[in-house]
Order: sequence, then C-alpha cells, then structure tokens
Amino acid sequence: MTYLRRSIVVVSCLVVVCSVLACSGVKQALQDVADILTLGTLYSEFASAHNNKGPASEDEWEKWATEKSKPAEQIALIKETKGGKYTFYWGVEFDKITTPKEDTVLGYETKIPTLAAGEKGNVVMCAPNTQKQMSADELKAATKPPGVK
Repeated sequence: MTYLRRSIVVVSCLVVVCSVLACSGVKQALQDVADILTLGTLYSEFASAHNNKGPASEDEWEKWATEKSKPAEQIALIKETKGGKYTFYWGVEFDKITTPKEDTVLGYETKIPTLAAGEKGNVVMCAPNTQKQMSADELKAATKPPGVK
C-alpha cells in the first residue's frame, strides 16, 4: 500500500508541475497580447496627435510618450521596438490606407518571420488597434501600410 501511495503522490506532483508550466506559457501569451494591444493603442494615440501619421522612429515615439507622461511600463514597451521583441512600421499615414484598415499590419512580434511553416506567432498588430495571430507566411502575404516595403 505504501508503494501505491508514493506512486500516487509522485504522479500528482508531476501533474501539478506540468500544469504550472503550461499555465506559465499561457500567462506569457496573454501578456504578449496585452503588450501589443497597448503598443497599438499608443501608436494610434500618437497618430491622432500628429495628423493621422504614426511615429517616424522608435526615438520619436519614446520622446512623445515621455512628454505625455505615459507610465514607465508603456515607455519600456516602446523601447522593445528598438531591435527588440516587436517590429513596427514607421511613419504610417492612416489616411492613405485604402484596404480595410483592420487588414493592414502596423507591427508584430519580431520572431514571427522566422517561425517554421504553419507555426503561428502570438500576435500581429493591425490598424486600427486590432490584433491577429499569424504565421510567417501569413505575415509575409499580409497588407503592409502604403509606402512600406
């Protein structure tokens, strides 16, 4: 009976450990969605304050956020667009977007273009402030803002 109890305890512990590990992955995925949604909101706010044109660079975006007294967490996210976790298109002119805006990519997780075929990345930020999950091929085929190559 002792062997059976120990086996049950070991299996139970393994189930708990696996659950915790799985939940941490889910938690990170949810945080990534929240982060890119925050970046999209900040990008849209910047554009609204600048004749519907997005920031020309990471530095301009960060400077604006600092001047507007945005929270440190948001400024830290903007810094993640400087060769970090996120890639955004600069100087997007929202008035020149002719396709449905929600189909136009503004930014994405930098890792998405390097994913294996069919593997989905976490999130892609589309105008105006919507997010989608895409694979590398889907991102490559997605509509980019006018003037972006």
